[in-house]
Amino acid sequence: MISKLKYSPILIGALLSTAYLLYGIFTSTNSTAAIGFLFVPVYALIGAILGGLVEHVFFLIQKKRALLSKLSAFYLIVLFIMGFYVFHKMEERQNLAAAEKPQTSVIELKKLLETGDGALQRKVLANPSLPVEVVRDLFKVNKARYDIASDIIHGPHLENEMVSEMIRLVPDNFPSKVEYELYQTYVWATLVRKKKVSSEHIHEFAAKPSPQHFLILALLESDELSCEEKKKFLPQTNAVLENAILQSMSKTGCP
Repeated sequence: MISKLKYSPILIGALLSTAYLLYGIFTSTNSTAAIGFLFVPVYALIGAILGGLVEHVFFLIQKKRALLSKLSAFYLIVLFIMGFYVFHKMEERQNLAAAEKPQTSVIELKKLLETGDGALQRKVLANPSLPVEVVRDLFKVNKARYDIASDIIHGPHLENEMVSEMIRLVPDNFPSKVEYELYQTYVWATLVRKKKVSSEHIHEFAAKPSPQHFLILALLESDELSCEEKKKFLPQTNAVLENAILQSMSKTGCP
């Protein structure tokens, strides 16, 4: 029994699949790679099913199992799902490749942008061949969306008027408090750090209601921020942030 289990394709498939996942985790430089351990049972199950499929095909060839059976139907469904997944991934890769190629037509870039896929959106908005008029139209309708505004900031189509409109936004322009906070983190703080704003804009940001952690940290890096503006950020419930504010004040000689 142990000998049969030892050489079982199901067991071998589970072990190989798990080993593949673990190798990816231990060789990854991503700080969140450890999350992959949660998927060990999933990978083991997938590997076991694939191993069972190989074994089933082998037995069918040897005529040791019936072709028309529940097990054959199960593996047929597995093959269909695998085929659909592979096709989807291939299409996804093709779209991502097209989204970043300067040779891709404007019509195709617009279609990719309209899919609503975040990864495609980032690639398309970074493509220098995308007409700035398309970006303007997209921004006009979605200026309060932090994901779209952030992608535009990192792309080659950012214009001064867009920056001004981003800065003019107020809490009422956002559907929720969370969206407002995310906008501060991913858009306003990025604008400050990338030095895409003027000294007047720095003061506008400092006057925003309920400035968030990363926006404050970005503002503290600016020489334009006054002592009075820094004082307005105090007190903070976050000890690390409060300490950063106090250090900035001490560095610039604030009373």
